[in-house]
Amino acid sequence: LLRIGLFATFLAVVGHQQKGEIRFAAGGAPPAILFPGTAARARLCDTSSLPLGIERGVQYLTSKRRFPAGSLLLLFSDGLPEFPNAKGRRIGDKGLVTALNACPAGLTPKEVIDQLCAAAGITATSPLPDDTTIVCLDRRIAPRATPCDDGRAVRTPAAKQVPTNLSNGAQ
Repeated sequence: LLRIGLFATFLAVVGHQQKGEIRFAAGGAPPAILFPGTAARARLCDTSSLPLGIERGVQYLTSKRRFPAGSLLLLFSDGLPEFPNAKGRRIGDKGLVTALNACPAGLTPKEVIDQLCAAAGITATSPLPDDTTIVCLDRRIAPRATPCDDGRAVRTPAAKQVPTNLSNGAQ
């Protein structure tokens, strides 16, 4: 579907709560950052492979990582590590790891994302020169569903949801 000369990146992640693991495959996407919790430090999950549209017939490998309760996984597009701050510097993937390791314990996923954006030099009014997508998967809190023997989930009453202020001002 891509015209000659164009390419796209992708990252597909599947989590298995009971096994405490994630599986992922990627094509040209920045590496995910896994923070395993406890006393461990955040680290990059290598996702290096060719983007879509570069070569026909590419086989994308699936990687597996432990993702136990207490862990956090950060997924992002290249707009985050490559954003030029006010001095024209870019934080890079390793800088994001350092920033994640510096985050205080107990932050919500939104607060983690806000801290990383601030470390990269992104503010609420920053014009973004590239797509910037950030997803934070958090296993530091108890799940809202209890698994059944058949693999389906039984929903438990959810805690009251507090509106989150989104970047475009919507609630």
